[in-house]
Amino acid sequence: MAEARASARELTTELRSSVAALKRDVATSFRLCGRDFHVLGGELVGALERGRGRERAAADALAHERSARGKLEARLAELQGTIRVLCRVRPLMTGGGSSGGDESDVASPDRRRKRIQVESSHELSVFSPRLSKTAETPAVTVRESQHINKSLAAIGDVLAALLAKEKHIPFRNSKLTHLLQDSLGGSANRTLLLVHVSPTSADVSETINSLKFASRVSYAQTGKSQRTERTEISRLNGVIANQASQLHALQEKLTAELEQRKKYEKRLQEYRQEEHRRKAKGDEAKKLLLLQNRTPSPPELPPPISSRRWSLYTRKEKLVNNSLGLNVS
Repeated sequence: MAEARASARELTTELRSSVAALKRDVATSFRLCGRDFHVLGGELVGALERGRGRERAAADALAHERSARGKLEARLAELQGTIRVLCRVRPLMTGGGSSGGDESDVASPDRRRKRIQVESSHELSVFSPRLSKTAETPAVTVRESQHINKSLAAIGDVLAALLAKEKHIPFRNSKLTHLLQDSLGGSANRTLLLVHVSPTSADVSETINSLKFASRVSYAQTGKSQRTERTEISRLNGVIANQASQLHALQEKLTAELEQRKKYEKRLQEYRQEEHRRKAKGDEAKKLLLLQNRTPSPPELPPPISSRRWSLYTRKEKLVNNSLGLNVS
Protein backbone atom coordinates (compact mmCIF):
# COMPACT_ATOMS: atom_id res chain seq x y z
CA MET A 1 0.00 0.00 0.00
CA ALA A 2 2.90 2.39 0.72
CA GLU A 3 4.46 1.56 -2.65
CA ALA A 4 1.17 2.38 -4.42
CA ARG A 5 1.02 5.74 -2.67
CA ALA A 6 4.63 6.51 -3.63
CA SER A 7 3.98 5.63 -7.27
CA ALA A 8 0.83 7.79 -7.20
CA ARG A 9 2.87 10.71 -5.85
CA GLU A 10 5.49 10.28 -8.59
CA LEU A 11 2.82 10.18 -11.28
CA THR A 12 1.18 13.29 -9.83
CA THR A 13 4.52 15.12 -9.86
CA GLU A 14 5.15 14.17 -13.47
CA LEU A 15 1.64 15.25 -14.40
CA ARG A 16 2.14 18.63 -12.78
CA SER A 17 5.46 19.13 -14.62
CA SER A 18 3.79 18.21 -17.91
CA VAL A 19 0.98 20.71 -17.30
CA ALA A 20 3.56 23.39 -16.53
CA ALA A 21 5.40 22.61 -19.77
CA LEU A 22 2.11 22.79 -21.64
CA LYS A 23 1.42 26.23 -20.23
CA ARG A 24 4.91 27.49 -21.16
CA ASP A 25 4.80 26.51 -24.80
CA VAL A 26 1.31 25.76 -26.03
CA ALA A 27 1.95 26.04 -29.77
CA THR A 28 4.95 23.81 -30.17
CA SER A 29 4.46 21.10 -27.58
CA PHE A 30 0.65 20.72 -27.35
CA ARG A 31 0.45 17.31 -28.97
CA LEU A 32 3.41 15.87 -27.14
CA CYS A 33 2.26 17.15 -23.76
CA GLY A 34 -1.31 16.08 -24.48
CA ARG A 35 -0.12 12.62 -25.28
CA ASP A 36 1.98 12.50 -22.12
CA PHE A 37 -0.97 13.90 -20.16
CA HIS A 38 -3.23 11.13 -21.46
CA VAL A 39 -0.73 8.37 -20.70
CA LEU A 40 0.12 9.73 -17.30
CA GLY A 41 -3.58 10.19 -16.44
CA GLY A 42 -4.34 6.57 -17.31
CA GLU A 43 -1.41 5.36 -15.26
CA LEU A 44 -2.50 7.59 -12.40
CA VAL A 45 -6.04 6.22 -12.48
CA GLY A 46 -4.74 2.65 -12.53
CA ALA A 47 -2.37 3.34 -9.67
CA LEU A 48 -5.17 4.94 -7.69
CA GLU A 49 -7.46 1.95 -8.31
CA ARG A 50 -4.72 -0.46 -7.26
CA GLY A 51 -4.08 1.59 -4.17
CA ARG A 52 -7.76 1.64 -3.30
CA GLY A 53 -7.99 -2.13 -3.84
CA ARG A 54 -5.01 -2.71 -1.58
CA GLU A 55 -6.48 -0.37 1.00
CA ARG A 56 -9.79 -2.26 0.90
CA ALA A 57 -7.96 -5.59 1.22
CA ALA A 58 -5.93 -4.26 4.14
CA ALA A 59 -9.08 -2.88 5.75
CA ASP A 60 -10.87 -6.23 5.29
CA ALA A 61 -7.89 -8.10 6.73
CA LEU A 62 -7.76 -5.71 9.67
CA ALA A 63 -11.51 -6.05 10.24
CA HIS A 64 -11.26 -9.83 10.00
CA GLU A 65 -8.36 -9.81 12.43
CA ARG A 66 -10.30 -7.62 14.83
CA SER A 67 -13.41 -9.81 14.51
CA ALA A 68 -11.35 -12.96 15.00
CA ARG A 69 -9.68 -11.40 18.03
CA GLY A 70 -13.06 -10.34 19.36
CA LYS A 71 -14.47 -13.82 18.77
CA LEU A 72 -11.46 -15.35 20.51
CA GLU A 73 -11.86 -13.02 23.47
CA ALA A 74 -15.59 -13.75 23.61
CA ARG A 75 -14.82 -17.45 23.36
CA LEU A 76 -12.34 -17.24 26.22
CA ALA A 77 -14.79 -15.27 28.33
CA GLU A 78 -17.51 -17.79 27.54
CA LEU A 79 -15.22 -20.67 28.43
CA GLN A 80 -14.38 -19.02 31.72
CA GLY A 81 -18.06 -18.54 32.48
CA THR A 82 -18.83 -22.11 31.47
CA ILE A 83 -16.04 -23.42 33.67
CA ARG A 84 -17.42 -21.44 36.60
CA VAL A 85 -20.91 -22.82 35.98
CA LEU A 86 -19.59 -26.37 35.63
CA CYS A 87 -17.61 -26.01 38.85
CA ARG A 88 -20.86 -25.09 40.59
CA VAL A 89 -22.96 -27.74 38.90
CA ARG A 90 -20.38 -30.57 39.06
CA PRO A 91 -21.14 -31.62 42.68
CA LEU A 92 -24.84 -31.86 41.82
CA MET A 93 -24.09 -33.88 38.68
CA THR A 94 -21.72 -36.37 40.31
CA GLY A 95 -23.81 -36.78 43.45
CA GLY A 96 -21.01 -36.50 46.03
CA GLY A 97 -20.26 -38.92 48.85
CA SER A 98 -18.41 -41.53 46.84
CA SER A 99 -15.69 -42.27 49.38
CA GLY A 100 -17.34 -45.48 50.52
CA GLY A 101 -17.43 -46.81 46.98
CA ASP A 102 -13.78 -45.94 46.50
CA GLU A 103 -12.86 -47.79 49.67
CA SER A 104 -14.80 -50.83 48.56
CA ASP A 105 -13.08 -50.69 45.19
CA VAL A 106 -9.69 -50.50 46.85
CA ALA A 107 -10.61 -53.37 49.14
CA SER A 108 -11.66 -55.57 46.22
CA PRO A 109 -9.33 -55.20 43.20
CA ASP A 110 -11.17 -57.89 41.24
CA ARG A 111 -14.40 -55.95 41.50
CA ARG A 112 -12.61 -52.76 40.49
CA ARG A 113 -11.35 -54.47 37.33
CA LYS A 114 -14.86 -55.53 36.37
CA ARG A 115 -16.32 -52.04 36.94
CA ILE A 116 -15.82 -49.76 33.94
CA GLN A 117 -17.12 -46.20 33.89
CA VAL A 118 -17.14 -44.23 30.66
CA GLU A 119 -17.69 -40.48 30.67
CA SER A 120 -17.86 -38.02 27.81
CA SER A 121 -18.27 -34.27 27.80
CA HIS A 122 -19.34 -32.11 24.88
CA GLU A 123 -19.11 -28.33 24.88
CA LEU A 124 -20.78 -26.54 22.00
CA SER A 125 -20.91 -22.85 21.16
CA VAL A 126 -23.19 -21.87 18.27
CA PHE A 127 -24.58 -18.55 17.14
CA SER A 128 -27.17 -17.58 14.59
CA PRO A 129 -25.62 -15.39 11.87
CA ARG A 130 -27.52 -12.48 10.38
CA LEU A 131 -25.60 -12.24 7.14
CA SER A 132 -27.39 -11.60 3.87
CA LYS A 133 -26.11 -12.69 0.50
CA THR A 134 -24.99 -9.45 -1.08
CA ALA A 135 -22.23 -8.47 -3.46
CA GLU A 136 -19.91 -7.50 -0.60
CA THR A 137 -20.45 -10.70 1.44
CA PRO A 138 -17.83 -13.39 0.66
CA ALA A 139 -19.10 -16.74 -0.61
CA VAL A 140 -17.26 -18.61 2.14
CA THR A 141 -19.02 -16.60 4.82
CA VAL A 142 -22.41 -17.16 3.21
CA ARG A 143 -21.77 -20.90 2.98
CA GLU A 144 -20.64 -21.02 6.60
CA SER A 145 -23.75 -19.18 7.74
CA GLN A 146 -25.92 -21.62 5.78
CA HIS A 147 -24.26 -24.59 7.50
CA ILE A 148 -24.68 -22.95 10.91
CA ASN A 149 -28.37 -22.30 10.26
CA LYS A 150 -28.83 -25.90 9.12
CA SER A 151 -27.16 -27.21 12.29
CA LEU A 152 -29.30 -24.94 14.47
CA ALA A 153 -32.44 -26.13 12.68
CA ALA A 154 -31.41 -29.77 13.24
CA ILE A 155 -30.86 -29.09 16.96
CA GLY A 156 -34.29 -27.47 17.09
CA ASP A 157 -35.88 -30.53 15.46
CA VAL A 158 -34.17 -32.87 17.93
CA LEU A 159 -35.25 -30.81 20.93
CA ALA A 160 -38.79 -30.57 19.55
CA ALA A 161 -38.91 -34.36 19.16
CA LEU A 162 -37.63 -34.80 22.71
CA LEU A 163 -40.20 -32.32 23.96
CA ALA A 164 -43.00 -34.19 22.15
CA LYS A 165 -41.63 -37.55 23.44
CA GLU A 166 -41.65 -39.02 19.97
CA LYS A 167 -40.39 -42.53 19.33
CA HIS A 168 -38.01 -41.45 16.57
CA ILE A 169 -35.50 -38.71 17.36
CA PRO A 170 -33.87 -37.25 14.19
CA PHE A 171 -30.26 -37.36 15.39
CA ARG A 172 -28.93 -38.22 11.93
CA ASN A 173 -30.29 -35.16 10.17
CA SER A 174 -27.04 -33.31 10.88
CA LYS A 175 -23.47 -34.18 11.79
CA LEU A 176 -23.73 -31.94 14.84
CA THR A 177 -26.78 -33.71 16.27
CA HIS A 178 -25.23 -37.07 15.40
CA LEU A 179 -22.16 -36.18 17.47
CA LEU A 180 -24.36 -34.90 20.31
CA GLN A 181 -26.54 -38.03 20.33
CA ASP A 182 -25.05 -39.35 23.58
CA SER A 183 -25.40 -35.97 25.29
CA LEU A 184 -28.94 -35.22 24.14
CA GLY A 185 -30.32 -38.74 24.24
CA GLY A 186 -28.21 -40.63 26.77
CA SER A 187 -29.74 -42.38 29.76
CA ALA A 188 -27.42 -40.88 32.40
CA ASN A 189 -26.40 -37.43 31.27
CA ARG A 190 -26.72 -33.79 32.24
CA THR A 191 -27.38 -31.21 29.54
CA LEU A 192 -26.82 -27.53 30.30
CA LEU A 193 -28.05 -24.93 27.79
CA LEU A 194 -26.88 -21.32 28.05
CA VAL A 195 -28.72 -18.77 25.89
CA HIS A 196 -26.91 -15.48 25.26
CA VAL A 197 -29.11 -12.51 24.38
CA SER A 198 -28.29 -8.98 23.31
CA PRO A 199 -29.14 -6.06 25.64
CA THR A 200 -29.67 -3.60 22.78
CA SER A 201 -33.12 -2.49 21.70
CA ALA A 202 -32.36 -3.23 18.04
CA ASP A 203 -32.25 -6.97 18.79
CA VAL A 204 -35.48 -7.22 20.77
CA SER A 205 -37.16 -9.64 18.35
CA GLU A 206 -34.20 -12.00 18.31
CA THR A 207 -33.93 -11.81 22.10
CA ILE A 208 -37.61 -12.74 22.47
CA ASN A 209 -37.22 -15.65 20.03
CA SER A 210 -34.14 -16.90 21.90
CA LEU A 211 -35.96 -16.73 25.24
CA LYS A 212 -38.96 -18.57 23.78
CA PHE A 213 -36.65 -21.25 22.43
CA ALA A 214 -34.97 -21.60 25.84
CA SER A 215 -38.38 -21.82 27.51
CA ARG A 216 -39.43 -24.67 25.21
CA VAL A 217 -36.14 -26.47 25.68
CA SER A 218 -36.44 -26.29 29.47
CA TYR A 219 -39.45 -28.63 29.31
CA ALA A 220 -37.63 -31.26 27.23
CA GLN A 221 -36.63 -34.46 29.03
CA THR A 222 -33.57 -36.25 27.72
CA GLY A 223 -32.88 -39.92 28.13
CA LYS A 224 -36.49 -41.17 28.19
CA SER A 225 -37.69 -41.25 24.60
CA GLN A 226 -34.42 -41.86 22.77
CA ARG A 227 -33.18 -44.87 20.90
CA THR A 228 -36.45 -46.69 21.29
CA GLU A 229 -35.75 -48.84 18.26
CA ARG A 230 -32.38 -49.96 19.61
CA THR A 231 -33.88 -50.57 23.04
CA GLU A 232 -36.71 -52.58 21.51
CA ILE A 233 -34.28 -54.52 19.32
CA SER A 234 -32.06 -55.33 22.30
CA ARG A 235 -35.11 -56.35 24.34
CA LEU A 236 -36.38 -58.58 21.53
CA ASN A 237 -32.91 -60.07 21.12
CA GLY A 238 -32.94 -60.90 24.82
CA VAL A 239 -36.38 -62.47 24.49
CA ILE A 240 -35.20 -64.48 21.48
CA ALA A 241 -32.12 -65.66 23.35
CA ASN A 242 -34.27 -66.64 26.35
CA GLN A 243 -36.73 -68.49 24.13
CA ALA A 244 -33.87 -70.22 22.32
CA SER A 245 -32.38 -71.39 25.62
CA GLN A 246 -35.79 -72.61 26.78
CA LEU A 247 -36.32 -74.38 23.46
CA HIS A 248 -32.92 -76.04 23.76
CA ALA A 249 -33.74 -77.18 27.29
CA LEU A 250 -37.12 -78.52 26.15
CA GLN A 251 -35.48 -80.36 23.26
CA GLU A 252 -33.01 -81.98 25.65
CA LYS A 253 -35.86 -82.91 27.99
CA LEU A 254 -37.87 -84.32 25.09
CA THR A 255 -34.88 -86.37 23.93
CA ALA A 256 -34.43 -87.79 27.44
CA GLU A 257 -38.14 -88.60 27.68
CA LEU A 258 -38.06 -90.31 24.28
CA GLU A 259 -35.12 -92.45 25.38
CA GLN A 260 -36.95 -93.29 28.62
CA ARG A 261 -40.06 -94.17 26.63
CA LYS A 262 -38.05 -96.47 24.38
CA LYS A 263 -36.68 -98.23 27.46
CA TYR A 264 -40.17 -98.61 28.91
CA GLU A 265 -41.53 -99.93 25.61
CA LYS A 266 -38.70 -102.44 25.41
CA ARG A 267 -39.34 -103.65 28.96
CA LEU A 268 -43.08 -103.82 28.29
CA GLN A 269 -42.42 -105.90 25.20
CA GLU A 270 -40.23 -108.24 27.22
CA TYR A 271 -42.94 -108.56 29.88
CA ARG A 272 -45.52 -109.34 27.21
CA GLN A 273 -43.31 -111.98 25.65
CA GLU A 274 -42.69 -113.55 29.05
CA GLU A 275 -46.42 -113.47 29.84
CA HIS A 276 -47.14 -115.02 26.47
CA ARG A 277 -44.67 -117.81 27.14
CA ARG A 278 -46.09 -118.34 30.63
CA LYS A 279 -49.61 -118.45 29.24
CA ALA A 280 -48.54 -120.90 26.57
CA LYS A 281 -47.03 -123.16 29.23
CA GLY A 282 -50.24 -122.98 31.31
CA ASP A 283 -52.34 -123.83 28.26
CA GLU A 284 -50.12 -126.83 27.53
CA ALA A 285 -50.47 -128.02 31.14
CA LYS A 286 -54.25 -127.67 30.98
CA LYS A 287 -54.37 -129.59 27.73
CA LEU A 288 -52.31 -132.41 29.21
CA LEU A 289 -54.61 -132.50 32.25
CA LEU A 290 -57.68 -132.69 30.05
CA LEU A 291 -56.12 -135.45 28.02
CA GLN A 292 -55.35 -137.35 31.16
CA ASN A 293 -58.94 -136.98 32.44
CA ARG A 294 -60.44 -138.11 29.15
CA THR A 295 -58.30 -141.37 28.92
CA PRO A 296 -60.40 -144.52 30.13
CA SER A 297 -59.08 -146.65 33.04
CA PRO A 298 -57.75 -150.10 32.13
CA PRO A 299 -60.17 -153.12 32.76
CA GLU A 300 -59.85 -155.17 35.98
CA LEU A 301 -58.07 -158.45 35.54
CA PRO A 302 -59.79 -161.61 36.77
CA PRO A 303 -58.56 -163.06 40.03
CA PRO A 304 -55.98 -165.71 39.78
CA ILE A 305 -56.97 -169.31 39.42
CA SER A 306 -56.07 -170.27 42.99
CA SER A 307 -58.40 -167.63 44.36
CA ARG A 308 -61.15 -168.81 42.04
CA ARG A 309 -60.77 -172.35 43.21
CA TRP A 310 -60.85 -171.28 46.83
CA SER A 311 -64.03 -169.31 46.25
CA LEU A 312 -65.64 -172.28 44.58
CA TYR A 313 -64.60 -174.54 47.50
CA THR A 314 -66.05 -172.11 50.01
CA ARG A 315 -69.29 -171.94 48.10
CA LYS A 316 -69.47 -175.70 48.05
CA GLU A 317 -68.89 -175.92 51.79
CA LYS A 318 -71.63 -173.38 52.39
CA LEU A 319 -74.05 -175.30 50.29
CA VAL A 320 -73.23 -178.55 52.13
CA ASN A 321 -73.61 -177.01 55.50
CA ASN A 322 -76.86 -175.43 54.54
CA SER A 323 -78.15 -178.70 53.40
CA LEU A 324 -77.14 -180.42 56.64
CA GLY A 325 -78.60 -177.66 58.71
CA LEU A 326 -75.32 -176.42 60.03
CA ASN A 327 -74.93 -172.73 60.30
CA VAL A 328 -71.32 -171.94 59.65
CA SER A 329 -70.30 -168.43 59.13
